[in-house]
Amino acid sequence: MRGEVKLTDYMVYLIEDDEGSRASTQCLLGVHGIPLRSFSSAEQFFFEVVGNSFGCIVTDLVLPGMSGLEMFLRTRELGWTTPVIMLTAFGDVPTAVLDRACSW
Repeated sequence: MRGEVKLTDYMVYLIEDDEGSRASTQCLLGVHGIPLRSFSSAEQFFFEVVGNSFGCIVTDLVLPGMSGLEMFLRTRELGWTTPVIMLTAFGDVPTAVLDRACSW
């Protein structure tokens, strides 16, 4: 069928510095056949991924070096439209307000 989109046409880019969390997420998505590339930092992601892509970015908010929020803002500066999902175990009210302000 022309124009049919398959799950394998998309990629999930996971940015997570915690090795255990990264491995668990890789396993979970892999079991469901979801294509995934994982990175331990935002810097590694930008070094290895060039340009806008089909799929989504799932990132930890708190990362060494460039934070998840800084990474999100950088994608927008580059003109990327890839959706970004931010996760954190360290949420607070100011972070939630800032996160909401960056939602388009």
